[in-house]
Amino acid sequence: MLNFLLNKNLHTKSLLLVIAFFLVNKSDMALTLDTKDLVVELNCEHGICKCARSANFKVSTLERQLKQYQIIDTALLACAYHQLGVINHYNEKYEKAILHYEEAIRLRERFNDGWLWKSQLNLASSFFLNNQNKQSLAYLEKSLNQAGHPRRPQDSIMLFHLFASVYKEIGELDNALQFAKKATTVNAIPKRIIRAQINYVDVLVSTYDSTNLRNGISILDSLVKMDDQSVRNLIFINNIYGNAYSYLTDFKKSTHYYTKALQLLEDEATKAILAANIATVFTEQNKLEMALEFLDLSSQLNKAYYEDKYNYVYAANHENFGDYYSKSNKIDSALHHYQKALINLTNNFRTEDIYQNPNPNDTTLFLYSNPDMIRVLHLKATAAYQYYQQNKDTKYLNLANQTYQTAFDFHDKLQKDIS
Repeated sequence: MLNFLLNKNLHTKSLLLVIAFFLVNKSDMALTLDTKDLVVELNCEHGICKCARSANFKVSTLERQLKQYQIIDTALLACAYHQLGVINHYNEKYEKAILHYEEAIRLRERFNDGWLWKSQLNLASSFFLNNQNKQSLAYLEKSLNQAGHPRRPQDSIMLFHLFASVYKEIGELDNALQFAKKATTVNAIPKRIIRAQINYVDVLVSTYDSTNLRNGISILDSLVKMDDQSVRNLIFINNIYGNAYSYLTDFKKSTHYYTKALQLLEDEATKAILAANIATVFTEQNKLEMALEFLDLSSQLNKAYYEDKYNYVYAANHENFGDYYSKSNKIDSALHHYQKALINLTNNFRTEDIYQNPNPNDTTLFLYSNPDMIRVLHLKATAAYQYYQQNKDTKYLNLANQTYQTAFDFHDKLQKDIS
């Protein structure tokens, strides 16, 4: 998943303002925070003050002092919470970022400094990357409709891109295409428009529609010919090429582009994604030994990178292993991997017994992706029915029926969440 650039220090004439903290002790004496410990800046120009971190901003000090001291200046207090949100988001601590952005929003709703829409937009981004799509959409709508200081072109692109990403995640591809297209029409510098076009093609390709796939490839053809494309852009372009040709079942070209992207990469987590993509192509071609080689590579890279017992990322690895074993007609092994995929798609479903499924009515159950859950349940049910057909064991027929029903229940739940 890509992190978004949420904030930058702005190069304007800067008025350095120290956050004033006060703590009333038993003798009613106020203590003032040492100015060298913590500051934020409001860079003010033409009546607009923009929130930024100063050079000696310290997260640990700020978090401690916010608990101990009262702060007089509401704009600076909102700025402080917003900046804590930015830093925690950047460090992938999304739950902490959410709490800080919510506090910034609470303050800005009472004393709007013109940047309420910015905290709402950043909160939506943190919710999305924390797999809370419903909450993300709610704050995207608020940010879109919130008046305030003008948005920069990159803020508008980020807003539309986030809308597209959330709608794509929950399977509403028409809405995703609409917002992805809007992002490409923003009056921004060329490099930002190029990124918006790449993201738009990614949504086009995700529809699996042959016309959209070929239109997407045509756009990529024009993008790849541009001078001075960044390595980052070329990685995305080649990966999307690979996806498009894979969906068109041109596996030779698909493997070619995935390999090109893999060769450009240094990041282990993204290498794991591309290795899994290559494995999927080989599985589709029945080149099963080569598929297994890349599946093992992807799994090893992810486990080395994340070092977790359970992780949402592992679900895709187990789903791919399940597909490989289904193709290899090793249905028992496929079922066990689909079960492990289900385990890693939730916060607390941990049984490896294939006769058990997550309960959509469990209020403590958190899904990292409802569409992924529905798809894996369908794959598991199909594998169980395949085993029944081969062996006439009615336990597997019952398992198939039960698992299909669970998939329908999660589908109903998804529709309710969207509405």
